[in-house]
Amino acid sequence: MAPQEIYIRNVLLSDVQYVERLYKIINSAYRTDESWTTEPPELVNGDRITRDGIRDLIQRNGDPNHILLAFLPSDEEGRPDDVVGTIEVKPDRTQRWGLIGLLSVDPTQQSRGIGGRLMRAAQEFIRDELEYEEARLMVIKERSDIIVWYRKLGFEETGGGERLRHPSFPKEGLVFTVFKKRLV
Repeated sequence: MAPQEIYIRNVLLSDVQYVERLYKIINSAYRTDESWTTEPPELVNGDRITRDGIRDLIQRNGDPNHILLAFLPSDEEGRPDDVVGTIEVKPDRTQRWGLIGLLSVDPTQQSRGIGGRLMRAAQEFIRDELEYEEARLMVIKERSDIIVWYRKLGFEETGGGERLRHPSFPKEGLVFTVFKKRLV
């Protein structure tokens, strides 16, 4: 399907109005069969993020993480007011790279180029706003479908992995593969 008109911007404090919408988008993107980015229940379970977690990300935006939101125009004047996606950038100020995460697109809007646009916006933010030359991301090792997509976007495995523990990970010591991309 052809890409739609989309508007991406850094989150604002007034975006707390979208907490419920973002909660549904993020959790449906990661936890339902409607989405191609669903994390299998044998690997993870429970909510990807809580409403309070979203509210906290919005209120603390830039301290240190940054959240970008994607909007579609939904009124007669074409103003962007229908949030359809999100992505997070976590700066590593010591190593000078940005970790990309929380890429979420409303499942009803997937396969329309929105995820790719969010990825490009996050990389531009890392390069232009943070003035870093490298983006990184972590993917559950077993998620070969998503790994293929990130490789198409120019990300390469670092050769390293991280074993993470979290209450939503029923599998003991879930391993994430680390990817990086130069942004110069």
